[in-house]
Amino acid sequence: MVRQGSQRSHSAARMPQRTRVIAVVSTVSCWIALIPGAAAADLRADTVASFERYVQLTETRMLEETSGRRPFLAMDRLPEPDRPEVLARLRRGEIVVERLETRDDGRTVQVPGGMCHHWRGTVFAQAAGLARVVALMQSYDGYADIYRPAVRRSRTISRDGDRFNVYLQLFMKKVISVVLNTEYDVQYLTIPPNRMMVRSYTTRIAEAEHPDTADEQEKPAWVDRHHRRKSGGIRSAEREQV
Repeated sequence: MVRQGSQRSHSAARMPQRTRVIAVVSTVSCWIALIPGAAAADLRADTVASFERYVQLTETRMLEETSGRRPFLAMDRLPEPDRPEVLARLRRGEIVVERLETRDDGRTVQVPGGMCHHWRGTVFAQAAGLARVVALMQSYDGYADIYRPAVRRSRTISRDGDRFNVYLQLFMKKVISVVLNTEYDVQYLTIPPNRMMVRSYTTRIAEAEHPDTADEQEKPAWVDRHHRRKSGGIRSAEREQV
């Protein structure tokens, strides 16, 4: 990928020069999925400890990416033979999704009593400057209009500078339909000169019963502030010139 300025990768250097700005956005998420039949009260101490270890290892690696000790974007960490193919897929409008695993000194991190899911999705947003991408991400009050039907309700609970507390009511349908009331702690971190990282942690999840009726109510929350790091996400974006 091409950095804004004089640094260029070999694959991008072969591409014709243009004057537009492109934003590349990557998403990484990992969360706890309790085994069937478990409830919030059943979450064991060793499950939480193992997941916290996984998050710690993952965020330590990410610090190397934000500090410049490793390439910032996943694209730039690909082996050279794979990079042109992935870039071509992104330019065709594909969303490249990968399942990831953070290892502890080469060993799998076991999460007893739970499952750890860790995924990365990368999209190539042509002619969308970084400021425009961030503005869209921060327009939480409009999410219900932008992302319907997946998001049914949305609002910003509070904002302190680049830190947001957000409410989203989500709709998911697999075999059955489920409506979830969720809250998030979201922080936007600017990395000069042209990069942005967003840390988003789910702080609350509760299933809504009988939504949009007079009988609407919540079941007991199974993610609360005490276990805020059972769910988390990272988004990275970089403005690039081609």
